[in-house]
Amino acid sequence: MLRLPTDQLRELRDAFRVHKPIEKSDDAIEERLAEELRSAGRLIEVVEHELEKRGANKRELEAAESMIEEVAKVIEAKDDCDAIDRVSDDMKRRLLRRSMDGRGTKCDNRSGVPNGSRIRRRNP
Repeated sequence: MLRLPTDQLRELRDAFRVHKPIEKSDDAIEERLAEELRSAGRLIEVVEHELEKRGANKRELEAAESMIEEVAKVIEAKDDCDAIDRVSDDMKRRLLRRSMDGRGTKCDNRSGVPNGSRIRRRNP
C-alpha cells in the first residue's frame, strides 16, 4: 500500500473542503502588498524552473511560494481572522502565536486549530 507524506495528505484533504470565497479588503495598500507578494512568488517560480532544469531539489522554494501566497491572502482579506482560519496549520500557528510578553492576537479563540493547542488561550 502506498503511503503519502503528511503534507500531501493535508493538501488532498484541503482540496475537498468547500470554502466560501474570502472577502477582499477595501484598503488599496493591503491590495498592493498582496500583489507584490504574488509577484515575488512568480519570481520564485522562475528560479524553481531553472533549478529543475539542473536537477536540484526545489522543495524549499515550493514551501516559500506557498508561504507567500498564504500571507498575500491574509493581507488582502477584509477579515484577517477568517483568512487565517483557511491557511495551513503551520502558518496559522505562526501567525497566532503569543508574543514573549504573553500577548495574543485579535483572532485568539476564533481559530479552527484543535483544543489543547498552544494558541487557543485567552488574551490577557
